[in-house]
Amino acid sequence: MTKNNTLYIAALAFSLGWLFYNFQALPAPVDAGDGLMHFFISQASWEDPTFFLDHWGKPLFVLFSSPFAQFGFNGMFVFNSLVFGLTVIMGWQILKTLNTPISVQLLFPFLLLLTRDYSDNILGGLTEPLFGLFVVLACWAWLGDKFILFALFSGATLFLRSEGQLLVLVAFGLLLITRQWKSIPVLFAPFIIYAFIGLYALNDFWWYFTKSPYSMDNSFYGVGSYWHYLKSYKTYLGIHGLAIAVVGFSGIILFLSKKKLDFKMFGLLSISYGIFLGIIAAHSYFYGSGQNGSMGLTRIATQGLPAFLVINLFFFGALVQPKSPKAERYAYVFPLLMVFLLCTTPYLKKSENRINTALLTMGDFIKKEPLLKQKTIYAYHPLLAYALESNLKKKNQQLRQFSGLAFLENKSALKYGDAIVWDSQFGPYEISIPLEKFIQDSNLLLCKQETIPGDLVYNGVYLFQYVPSEVKRSTVSTTIKNSLLTDKSYSTKNEFENVLH
Repeated sequence: MTKNNTLYIAALAFSLGWLFYNFQALPAPVDAGDGLMHFFISQASWEDPTFFLDHWGKPLFVLFSSPFAQFGFNGMFVFNSLVFGLTVIMGWQILKTLNTPISVQLLFPFLLLLTRDYSDNILGGLTEPLFGLFVVLACWAWLGDKFILFALFSGATLFLRSEGQLLVLVAFGLLLITRQWKSIPVLFAPFIIYAFIGLYALNDFWWYFTKSPYSMDNSFYGVGSYWHYLKSYKTYLGIHGLAIAVVGFSGIILFLSKKKLDFKMFGLLSISYGIFLGIIAAHSYFYGSGQNGSMGLTRIATQGLPAFLVINLFFFGALVQPKSPKAERYAYVFPLLMVFLLCTTPYLKKSENRINTALLTMGDFIKKEPLLKQKTIYAYHPLLAYALESNLKKKNQQLRQFSGLAFLENKSALKYGDAIVWDSQFGPYEISIPLEKFIQDSNLLLCKQETIPGDLVYNGVYLFQYVPSEVKRSTVSTTIKNSLLTDKSYSTKNEFENVLH
């Protein structure tokens, strides 16, 4: 084994070990919303194959991750760790082909992990890392004149994220300019294949468009700032990434001035810079104009981050190229500094996510309450389903999702003793029912609440039991009554009696 191979293995082993250490120390999944929903969809796909065409779940992500999801959320972490490992290896392959110093190559995995949003995506079972891998694969194929593979990887991103449409446009332009006529049909092959699958399974050839959950007139999450993504660069790029990008861009300018930027490199820049900056620009517009259901999630910007870092590392290396063996040894201070930062900046040292803690506490209460074990729990938050070992996308689960006033007004689905959980994170939007509606409903009994100090009037998690008004309240579980009397939410018996009546 060569010295270089030893360094590669050590860097990758450290990176994977860092991810595992932080994953096993987490009290709950990093992303208790979208991350868990992607896990539920991937796991449920073996029970309901239509999820393999679920637009929100991302069809190719579901296809690749579903075997791992059968082993629980731990399996999703293993899957995304493999995605990370492949991303690093392919990034190194590109940098080796470009003759980048190994001391600079070793920076790649550490720069990714130091970027908080990217690490969250890996640990949270999200879809962005897989998209990022395919962008890196497209760069690798383009660099090696593997135009068929370049077209295939680019076309496949349509079914990894909706932002894949941007890469398809870039790839189509590059293939046209280089007159790679045989590769152009391959670029659209994934769309055609999935279109026919949709025709068979959904009776809709154009399901990619008609079943899309995204639309320009969707202003569900309101309007944000056009400058939101630029101001939030530390979360999806970091100061370390910005520093590499500034030096790398200086290298691009130098190459341009010396006319050393050939068309091959132009293509790599179109893919890497085009996808990374294109996604940021598009979502800045969506969020600023309140369109396309944009929430201003900064993690979306990490989809093009791996390829963006790889290309900038090449130009960074070209500027700091060691001129002697002694200088090359000193260059290893850069990756060692990254390792030091990863070891001394605790990933978990952050403000406590109180809503997650409240949900986990509520889940523990439900599991221990005897009279709730055989009852259906209606809630929206995926973390509560996770705590109760339910899957929101599977049938015959204890916890079921609900939303909309129609559910509250038409109680035909509710049986005596069933529970409804409202939380302040999803209640105002996804559930679309204010807490007051539950409190004022004479058929619902507030049995448990985990309040969170804050500016909101109702901030926390609230559990109601369906007890029709014609039923005597004395029949309500004595255990639940006792838990209420000892709950800090009610300091006196009179307060408790007021809730009962």
